[in-house]
Amino acid sequence: MAFAHVKLTSRSNLGCGMQQKHDVSQLVEGLAETVGITVRPQWRDGVGAHFEAIASAAAEAATLTLDEAAEPAWHFEA
Repeated sequence: MAFAHVKLTSRSNLGCGMQQKHDVSQLVEGLAETVGITVRPQWRDGVGAHFEAIASAAAEAATLTLDEAAEPAWHFEA
């Protein structure tokens, strides 16, 4: 399986002082081809919007810092 190579054209902040360029339509096409699925034309904008939301959340998470003593929680209860 080949990985998609995407020409990146717009910028999003990665939260670590770096900028990454991306073209969402090329990302959707490349990933669909890589995993062997078809994304119908009428769905592409919605799929692209989800990728942009994921990238935005990831950039926000990348800005967070944890205390040196922080440890992962193994179990959550409500």
